[in-house]
Amino acid sequence: MEIRYQLPTAKYAALQNKISRRIYKGNKLVRRLIIYDVALFLPYLVLVILTRYRIRNLQEMLGDCYEPNYSSWLGWLLVIGGYFIFAYATVFRPIFVNKIFREQVKEDLTDCEQVVRIQEDGLYLQNALARYVFFYTKVRAVENIDNCLVIILGSGHFQAIPYNAFADEDQRMAFEHLLKSKMTQNERLSG
Repeated sequence: MEIRYQLPTAKYAALQNKISRRIYKGNKLVRRLIIYDVALFLPYLVLVILTRYRIRNLQEMLGDCYEPNYSSWLGWLLVIGGYFIFAYATVFRPIFVNKIFREQVKEDLTDCEQVVRIQEDGLYLQNALARYVFFYTKVRAVENIDNCLVIILGSGHFQAIPYNAFADEDQRMAFEHLLKSKMTQNERLSG
């Protein structure tokens, strides 16, 4: 069974945000990456704070000899700069990278025809970027979200098929039933 459709741009952006939050909320890799970022930059912050105190001690020793002394400002600048780098690397950088990636991919995906086909060897997906065949064991769930049939795939990807891509409600139900039966059939074979 094959479905051809084109995604509506405005609806897809809102749906993408909603499904991405649902997928990544339970994703262990995302949580690990956040912990790794903090663990990576925490020693840097400790070194910056220790350097700041070392500069302050040097200022006390050499304060009488050199006027004006800007070492205290340098120490605070290092500490504040360290916090900005920490915040950028662990909070803002992932947000910016994800936003840029989504904008580029959204343009390519919403302006082209999408093809979803249920085959014997796997779920065939085609768009302007690539052609894929996903084994049915990699299809995690099939859900109905915001008038779309959403196929959630193993690695955090999803495919949203709007209801208007189907000829009628019976075709949508048959497509969903066939996909779920292929998923359970492959679970039995692999398990």
